[in-house]
Amino acid sequence: MTIGNYEKYATLWDWSGYDRTEEFEFWSKMASHYGNKVLSPMAAIGEVGAYMSNNGFNVTVSDLTREMVAEGHKRYGHLPNIEFIQADVRYHNFTQDIFDFAFIGSTDLHHLQTIEDVRMALQSIHHCLKPAGGLGLELWYPSNQ
Repeated sequence: MTIGNYEKYATLWDWSGYDRTEEFEFWSKMASHYGNKVLSPMAAIGEVGAYMSNNGFNVTVSDLTREMVAEGHKRYGHLPNIEFIQADVRYHNFTQDIFDFAFIGSTDLHHLQTIEDVRMALQSIHHCLKPAGGLGLELWYPSNQ
C-alpha cells in the first residue's frame, strides 16, 4: 500500500470549506445501531471520530501515516473518549471482539491497491468486531461502471 503525498498535507487536511455535519451524523446514526465502541481506520486526522466522541461514542481512530495521526491528536486529543493510533488497516493488532462498529468513510478503500489488500483489511477489521458488530463502507465506482 502506498501513501502518496498524504503525509505532506496533514495540517491542511480539512481545508475543503464545506460542512460535513450530514456525513458525521450518518456515521453516528449507523454506529448507534450497534453500540458506542467505534473503530475508524484509514481516518486521516479523525474528523468524523472527533465528532462522534463529542456525541458519546468511544472512538479509536487509526491511520497509516504518522503525520495524520499526530495532527489528529493535536486537534482532537483533548476530546473525551478518543484515541489516535498509527496502524496499517491490514495488520491491526487489536484484541478480538472489542468494537461494536467500524467504518471506512470517504471512499478510502481505493487506497488499498489489490484485492488481497482489501481482503486483509476486512479480515483485520472483522477480527476486532464483536460478533453482532457492524461494518460501514463508503464505496464508489468509476462513472463508466
